[in-house]
Parts: sequence; C-alpha cells; structure tokens
Amino acid sequence: MDYIRNMFRHYHVQVAGIVTGMSRIASKDTQKRESLEKQFKDLYTITVHADRKTLVYVNNRIKAFEEHPLSGDAQWSAAIIDIIREISDHEKKNANG
Repeated sequence: MDYIRNMFRHYHVQVAGIVTGMSRIASKDTQKRESLEKQFKDLYTITVHADRKTLVYVNNRIKAFEEHPLSGDAQWSAAIIDIIREISDHEKKNANG
C-alpha cells in the first residue's frame, strides 16, 4: 500500500484514500446497508481498482465505470498512470464545455 501511495505522491495525484481488500461483509439491516452505501458514494465519488491485468475506473456519482486491460508486464504501473491521466484530461475537457 505504501508503494501505491508513494507512486501517487510522486506524480502529484491527489487521492482521498486508498482502500484495499477483497470484499466486505454486507449488513443484514437494509437501512444500515443503504446508509453505508450512501456514505461510501458521498465520500468516494471516484474509485480505481487495479491489478496487473485490469484497471477499473468507477464514477460512483453517475454509476458508470470504464474497464481498461493492462499488459501485466513490468510496466503495468506506468500504464495505470497514463490511463488515469487520460481519463482526468477527458473529464476536465467535458467539464469545461
């Protein structure tokens, strides 16, 4: 996790947090589950899920995602940075008209 945090800092990428793990236990109480989902959506408007084969960029606000394949070679982290930069540039252009 420190490697990911340091990589983002090196490239001056601002992140609110890094979440790792395979799954979370779902609440059986519907009201609590909906509250947790809303809090997650409000706190993390954008989430990025990455491994050596795939990068999934999720916009929780509009419930949309983009999946980008990765080569899996030694340069996979550089590819992730390029993809995120491309998505960010595209979103800035769309926001400015």
